Amino acid sequence: MPDRSSLRDRLDADRMRSRLTDLFGELFRRHSNWPHRACTAIQGEGTFCRYLELPPMSDKELAVAVPAMASQVLPFAVEDLVLEYMPVPPIKAGEKKRGVLLVAALRSKVERLRAMLQAAGIEIAHLETTALAMVRSFVRNHRVPDDECMVLVHAGSSWTHLIGLCGPYPYFIREFTPAAGDFVYACQMGAQTSWEDAEILLNETDVMEPDTLCEPAVGRWLSEVRRSIECFSRQAGRQPSTIILSGGGGTLRGLEQRLVAETSLVVRRDHWERLREAQGADRKPTAMLYNTAVGLALAA
Repeated sequence: MPDRSSLRDRLDADRMRSRLTDLFGELFRRHSNWPHRACTAIQGEGTFCRYLELPPMSDKELAVAVPAMASQVLPFAVEDLVLEYMPVPPIKAGEKKRGVLLVAALRSKVERLRAMLQAAGIEIAHLETTALAMVRSFVRNHRVPDDECMVLVHAGSSWTHLIGLCGPYPYFIREFTPAAGDFVYACQMGAQTSWEDAEILLNETDVMEPDTLCEPAVGRWLSEVRRSIECFSRQAGRQPSTIILSGGGGTLRGLEQRLVAETSLVVRRDHWERLREAQGADRKPTAMLYNTAVGLALAA
């Protein structure tokens, strides 16, 4: 979006539809045998993730109980939501309960996305929340010990996702701002420059240095991450061992060290492990930039 001038600028529906139509048109001209179907993800306002514990019951009973429970814990009528759930072991070992990760999105938001893609000639083959795609990508890419709790922190452009896992199972998901766009905006306001120049300035910034232009946003981000980890720790009954940092905002120089200072946990940037980039690629991408795309590809 070259004409972007502030944090809240967004492509309107018509421009987004036009860009998608052009993009898919070019792809299908190059690859005429590709199906006109796509996997996609939804995030942000109007999406919900909750860990629930229910009494012991069969899978059939669980399918009835989850929507009933959703009506009690979510702020919208069940008929206005698209609901999914993932059975998980109880978060505290030894408890005789059914654990469930409930995922929901406003039906109106899902339908808007579906209509936009249909207008561009694309049918949705699979749709889920961004956080679940990230979990699938991470678990497939890394060996996750069953007895270890860890936290994924993905600093995207508009939203930060914080996902708490015990073993390979997600139990805590939170989406919040600030995110990478807020870091850019802080640089833009501090330097009184364009959004494009602010992005360049951010790439040259080391947040370990005092009085950086993006410090107000970075300070708020660190506080939200710490508070979220504390909440997950109370829920899990134990402290996570490691933070895995990913997303474009996670590439900010010095952010890894700031997270260590803020949380006193081991912090490492995401990397390719079990999933490897193609042999002979000219550029080797970092795994931390592609979690959502990889997760959706694995769901296809």
